[in-house]
Amino acid sequence: MPTSKEQQQQQQQTERANAPGAPWCFNARYVREFCAVVEKLSPNATLRFESCASPITPFLLSCNYEPRLGQHFEDPQLELLLMPVQVRR
Repeated sequence: MPTSKEQQQQQQQTERANAPGAPWCFNARYVREFCAVVEKLSPNATLRFESCASPITPFLLSCNYEPRLGQHFEDPQLELLLMPVQVRR
């Protein structure tokens, strides 16, 4: 049976911003600016989030876009590597 000290340590671990299961936090300005670019360039204005499911590893945000000039063999992708912000409580 865990002691009160062990329970406190578990509670502190859970409350840490980089603990497993903690929420992801992003700088809103970076997300807003990337979404504005996606809205202009992407034919369907959809954005993909890819992650390692950890609040301390970067996310890859990506979308397909239609090139304005030239011919391409495949659809180009716009990508942004976005690091979560660690929020202290």
